[in-house]
Amino acid sequence: EQLQETLAALEMEELAGDGAVKIKFNGLREILDISLDLSKVDTSDSEELEDLLLVAFNNVQAKIAAAEEEENKVLDGFFLVCLSKVLFESI
Repeated sequence: EQLQETLAALEMEELAGDGAVKIKFNGLREILDISLDLSKVDTSDSEELEDLLLVAFNNVQAKIAAAEEEENKVLDGFFLVCLSKVLFESI
């Protein structure tokens, strides 16, 4: 539950195509906003736009996975500290 709350509050941004595509998202993999800078993308080339979106979305997934891993390490460390206190204080 704590991890979910932390990830929900975590907001990140990903750019692709030198800022042509910008995606804002949270740690729960929810897309909060997508914006396009039409001065940086050829709107008549749908394949280019699709490629930029794919790059941005894949980078989003990688960032979220890294954030989840880091948060799990923090929580695991906290758990181990608490467990060791319980174990050693009961001896």
